[in-house]
Amino acid sequence: MVVSYIVSSGVNFDMYSTINWIIFVYYCMFLIPFINTDKIEINANVTSCTNQSVYYISVKNLTNTLWYLISASEHHPPSLILIQTTGESQFTVNCSTFTSDNALWYKNSISVSNIVESYGWILHRIIRYNDTTNDAIAPYDETGQKTFLGSNLNWTIVTFNHVNSDDIKIEFVATHSADSHDKIDGAIRLSFKVCKNPETPYKRLYYNIENALSITVELTLDKVEVNNPVNRFSLALLIFSNHSLEDDEHFLNKEAVQKDAEEGPLGKLKSVFIQLGTRVKNTDHIQYTWPNAYLQLPAAYWIDEQQTQAQLVRIGYTHLIDNKIIKPRSYHFSLPLAFYGDRFQQLHNHSTVDHVAIREQIINLGSPHSKYYIDTNYSICTLILGLGDPNIIVEPSNDDNNNNNRKKSIISATICGLLIVSGIITSVYIKRRIQRRRYQRIIPQLNNNSTNTNINNDSNMITSITLPPSINDDIIVEPFQYEKLPTYTTIHSVYPVNENNNLQNQSTDYLINQPPSYGSISVNY
Repeated sequence: MVVSYIVSSGVNFDMYSTINWIIFVYYCMFLIPFINTDKIEINANVTSCTNQSVYYISVKNLTNTLWYLISASEHHPPSLILIQTTGESQFTVNCSTFTSDNALWYKNSISVSNIVESYGWILHRIIRYNDTTNDAIAPYDETGQKTFLGSNLNWTIVTFNHVNSDDIKIEFVATHSADSHDKIDGAIRLSFKVCKNPETPYKRLYYNIENALSITVELTLDKVEVNNPVNRFSLALLIFSNHSLEDDEHFLNKEAVQKDAEEGPLGKLKSVFIQLGTRVKNTDHIQYTWPNAYLQLPAAYWIDEQQTQAQLVRIGYTHLIDNKIIKPRSYHFSLPLAFYGDRFQQLHNHSTVDHVAIREQIINLGSPHSKYYIDTNYSICTLILGLGDPNIIVEPSNDDNNNNNRKKSIISATICGLLIVSGIITSVYIKRRIQRRRYQRIIPQLNNNSTNTNINNDSNMITSITLPPSINDDIIVEPFQYEKLPTYTTIHSVYPVNENNNLQNQSTDYLINQPPSYGSISVNY
């Protein structure tokens, strides 16, 4: 984006300061170079092999290519791989090994050159369960469940719309299963769509298609058989990332509102964003992979063909890939295994370095205490896989709130401290002024002939003291004015007493050297 702007505007680099040049280099190194979608080229094609095909969509600019690899057929579960590459990237398929029934041959039968990072998911299974508690949450284990494996369904291609490169659509449908125990009756449809330009109508369901950096997937369950009036459906995806995950790590899940996505049919709700390039360990240690990618689960889905009734989409349990719940054979001969090879195997023996990170993620469809599937016999939910960080409204986390609270506490303490210091300074200032009001009076000379005291000779007690009328109790020397008297000596004991603590009956000059007139240094207080 920055590169395009500078080149197109013809700006002379000499006019940029050193700081601007550093910022420019930073953007070139770290930002995804796809953002300017006006200069990208979108193409779609298919490589057809015996009984199986790979559909691929390329989104190219001058220096990078984003690939979407899509495949679904009988014995091969629906799969989607997003691949970021640099330079001249090439996609190749070895049909002789890609169609083999031998897993050793099947591995690494697909290749893409100049890979930077890759992410994706497999439609592993569709779960039908009895929701006796009416909470719309699929159970953790397989108790009371009926599973439709994605690899057992007879997926066939029904739509491949690639004439208009700005709007690519690929659609599959399954009507029966290779497992004789699985009875569908209706149809399961799966469509993939890439659009170059934004599509605003999807704002009704809490998401907004921004550009070709994301692919939209819709899964439709149309008149699928149920054998119990309290049956609900959930999805089980195998989500994966090119980087590794230890057994105690998981992908970062975040609930947020997508920017520019309007309020939907169920009010104001947050969607789930699974960030496949961000892994978390023990809820506090977070590591990032560049570029990031995300799987968005919009907050609601339609339960009728007219799209007038909606229910909630919520994230469910997450499982490791092991032999207890998930059988590796259920995702064998999937597109990721042909792409990653042995790296796609899940060992779970604390030596998963360089192995592809995979987790089974349950997605619950349905609102608690609401209609069951049998009430409409229809549902269509949306998944979005995108490159980069999700465009969401970021809210402060608990740590941010704690940090803000700490900052507020520090600020409050600082303010209180400043108030205390200010109060102390003010108190000292007032006290000193009071003291100076008491001690800093300018006392005129008293003559020997003047009588200024009346002494009770019987009791030797002072009965009254009368100062000359020239002395006004409201006249003091202001502190800043007091500095004008450096050459005059002030006697602090205004009324000296004798050894019996009685006022001395004599006159004393209380100021050595005559001060300036009152008018020049005094004010009325």
